[in-house]
Amino acid sequence: MTHLSERTLKTGGDPRHFAEFSALRNEIGKLHHPARPDVDWGRVEQLCLALFRQNGVELQTTVDFTLARTHIAGIAGLCEGVELLAGLLSHQWSTLWPPQTHARVELLAWLSDRLQQVWRTMTLCYGDLAQVYRAERALEQLCTQLQTLELKHLSKLDGVRLMLHNAALRLESAEAAVETSDRLTLPTRQVISSTQPIAQPEPTLPPIVNNEPLVYIVSEPAIPRVQVALPPPPPPRWNARQGFVAGIVVMAVGLTASFYVWQSMSSNPVQEALLANASPLSAPLTANTIEELKKQTSDARLARMAEPVLQATASQLDQLAVLPPLWAQTRGDAVLAQAQQVWPASQEVKQLSTLWQQQRESGAAPLAELKHYALAQERLRQLAERLNGLDEKKGRYMTVSELKSVVFAIQQPLTQALPLEELLHQYQVQSDAGKTPPSVLRQQIDSRFTQLLNRYALLTSTSNTQ
Repeated sequence: MTHLSERTLKTGGDPRHFAEFSALRNEIGKLHHPARPDVDWGRVEQLCLALFRQNGVELQTTVDFTLARTHIAGIAGLCEGVELLAGLLSHQWSTLWPPQTHARVELLAWLSDRLQQVWRTMTLCYGDLAQVYRAERALEQLCTQLQTLELKHLSKLDGVRLMLHNAALRLESAEAAVETSDRLTLPTRQVISSTQPIAQPEPTLPPIVNNEPLVYIVSEPAIPRVQVALPPPPPPRWNARQGFVAGIVVMAVGLTASFYVWQSMSSNPVQEALLANASPLSAPLTANTIEELKKQTSDARLARMAEPVLQATASQLDQLAVLPPLWAQTRGDAVLAQAQQVWPASQEVKQLSTLWQQQRESGAAPLAELKHYALAQERLRQLAERLNGLDEKKGRYMTVSELKSVVFAIQQPLTQALPLEELLHQYQVQSDAGKTPPSVLRQQIDSRFTQLLNRYALLTSTSNTQ
């Protein structure tokens, strides 16, 4: 018999450049199509496993994999999916793709709704109780992790956990009512405190067809600590008086050398100019700091300070009012350019340049999102021309199914990413209604602002180089 070797999976990054990701999105997109075509869940599972092998494990593909396994294997597939999600979110939240918090919450909420729909079609028996316990424990760990991030309610996963809990109670009560000689032995249900960490087995992806089994390593093994036994120190050769005199001499020499070094460094105009330009930006004083300073200063002295401080404040406000939107990106380029000009062959400068470019690329809005509005407008224009053509030619018509498909194709690019104007409108509606806008909405607005500014900066820098 041939034993298949296990293959470990790493945590993945952005999967959108893989062909399997596009095929997976097309297959999952059938769930939202007006014609309701059947989804090939076996193909969805194979595409997810292919992405796991090539790119690694990330949230988007893991959500699709969980839904596919639930459709294929029922409660056992649900266990595999939620255990994989629990390991991913518990250990890799800070480095998880997608990086935006609102995108992660939307994926989890979408999965919760879909799992509840599938759950209503499933029929459980007493033999499934152990699997129900496993899935409930994994969902408890997920809800605990999301509760620490204040995202539990938005993810809707607690609703799935409650369904599993009620199903377990029904199975237990149904079995207790029937006395049979071949009663199954059940695992003991444990009440796990929310303050204690839940022991989570390492999630393992099951082998599908002829593929080798996959194991996702959620954390790296700890490096063993090595203790080195040092030999005992040699006996001292000097007495206390000699050591004292030697210490005085060494201190005097050190102070003299430090004075000359400080004098040479303080009189370096190049260093002073570079440090002044690359120094961290100052932040306004906090309210507590201002109150402490006011307590230490008399009212007369505060009155004398008013005129120069207010003049400097007005000057700074004037500067801030005329700052361009790309000020932060432009200043970063300028600071990096001066370092490249002074040390053109430095490896550290090259690393800083690479890191700065990667930060701007990763934080910029994808180029595909910039085409959504134009694509929707083009499809609307084509629909208008088609409808006008029906008026000109007698006997031509358009079925309702065709019209629904065209409207769905127009809606697709508009729902990919909400415009910044719409997010601001939602914020205004919440404020006008006397409600506090949710933190997720504020994060969406901040993230959208940053993404658009970074993409604008990249486009302008590209056009300037050309």
